[in-house]
Amino acid sequence: MTNVFRCNLEVRDYELDSQGIVNNSVYLNYLEHARHLFLRDAGQDFNQWQKEGIDPVVRRIELDYVRSLKGGDWFDVETYVEKKGHVRFLFHQRICRVWPAGLERQGIEDGGTADRDGMAEDGGWVKNCRTTEVGAMIEGREEVLRAVITVVFVQSGRPVRPPDVMLDALEGYMKRS
Repeated sequence: MTNVFRCNLEVRDYELDSQGIVNNSVYLNYLEHARHLFLRDAGQDFNQWQKEGIDPVVRRIELDYVRSLKGGDWFDVETYVEKKGHVRFLFHQRICRVWPAGLERQGIEDGGTADRDGMAEDGGWVKNCRTTEVGAMIEGREEVLRAVITVVFVQSGRPVRPPDVMLDALEGYMKRS
């Protein structure tokens, strides 16, 4: 089964352009941050890879902007990976606006959770990062952006097959071709 990693973030005012919407370049930061959180959730340490001389390098970025985020919007970044060949991986990512409408802000300090219909659990707020099954990717949310990021693992300037421990950690998040 393929899992989707999902992390929840909030638009900060300094990320807005003069039109009052998130600047297009900021979405790349959101996607990169989510990939790093995704790798950490899969038990991988990006910084450790670099110490071992293995760098995941972005080779290509394909983006489809669907809507804009505005200041104060909450959104999820969803990520799963597809292996292509021996050294290339496609990170499929999607940004969806979410509405915590109906939730009282109580519980935000203690990191409580809530489902997307506003039913409070553990104090009434959305937990930062979690994993869910593929399928309910947009239900109750509004799609903002779709992306496919091609990443190649490189060592000493040459593409390499990542170590098995990395591949094993990503296995649960890999799309089956």
